[in-house]
Amino acid sequence: MSELSHLCFRDEAWLPLHVDRVLDYFSISPFYDQQSNNAVAARAGKHLDEMSNVVGKEYRLDTNSSRPPALYIIWGLNRTSPTDLKPADVFFVLEGTIYMAPLLASLLASRVAKIAHYVNQAVDVLHSQASFDLAQGYTWDFDAPTDAVEAADADVAASPAAVSAVASPAGEATPNPPAETAVLPVVTAYLPPSFLDSLAPPASTKRELPPDAAVASGAPPAKRAKTTGST
Repeated sequence: MSELSHLCFRDEAWLPLHVDRVLDYFSISPFYDQQSNNAVAARAGKHLDEMSNVVGKEYRLDTNSSRPPALYIIWGLNRTSPTDLKPADVFFVLEGTIYMAPLLASLLASRVAKIAHYVNQAVDVLHSQASFDLAQGYTWDFDAPTDAVEAADADVAASPAAVSAVASPAGEATPNPPAETAVLPVVTAYLPPSFLDSLAPPASTKRELPPDAAVASGAPPAKRAKTTGST
């Protein structure tokens, strides 16, 4: 179902969505497997718990991680025995729109690609503003706009952070927004705290100059903390 990770689904006729209707709403989306145990149970007029002896795909609403009414999380599970369920997919309903959460590797690859793109743009801007003189060496004039600067500004204006949500036709699957903006709340819900802490930017620190350097630069010397030792 990897090809479905680029789609999202929304049907205004079902909104606002109540927790009791989340799986029913999910069943009309393109993400739903009509051969799943949920679908077989519905056609037979049974509850899903009565299908524990049937191996196959199942969908379960994660009531612990969901945040009604804004966010509902649905697990796609593979049942291999009456007691063995293995996670296969994660879906989430965010403000009435259904998304398929991407793999962590896909999310990180998307972030790395975006970083590389903006680094390349920065290099292009620096190159376009540079001039060389034998007496002064390289200098950069950032006051005069160039094609590279205008292209970078246009790219920032069109970034996901600057684009508002686009309404989709009712009951139709539409292209999914970029993974890093659409699924970050869901992905972070399932990542260990230690990994999330490693992604957080370091706290801002103030670098103090040594006393001699501070006086030479005209800045007041930094105060040093007094230390006392026990005898």
